[in-house]
Amino acid sequence: MTAEVASYKRSPLKGISPRSPDAPNYSHEEVELRVVKSWKGSRRGALITVRSDIGPGLCGMSVRNDPIAFSPPPGTKSLTFSDRWVVFDTISLCSPSRPINLASDMPRRIDAIAKKRHQRNRSTKEAHDAPPPP
Repeated sequence: MTAEVASYKRSPLKGISPRSPDAPNYSHEEVELRVVKSWKGSRRGALITVRSDIGPGLCGMSVRNDPIAFSPPPGTKSLTFSDRWVVFDTISLCSPSRPINLASDMPRRIDAIAKKRHQRNRSTKEAHDAPPPP
């Protein structure tokens, strides 16, 4: 699906002592995404909540790129993520989900795959529904 960030909340990661020197490196993000387009499942306009635990050794990824998950292009100081995302299952480094500015051709490719699957399913159904030969 493609979705836009509707709300964003960041909090300290539970289980890490606030007194620990590593505490600033760990956080929990809870993001509400509003569905713009869905290929399967959620309807347009639906709100989806995605939660990520972020920190060294964790797969979670911040929708704000803070801490940095993707380095900026050479010659630039920072990389700002778009508020519109291509989301597969969750937002994490272990998922192909990306902000649209880093995945600009992905929705077009998914549309093409979905169209081929629809055509294949339709032709399979038509073959199944056809009367038997005489």
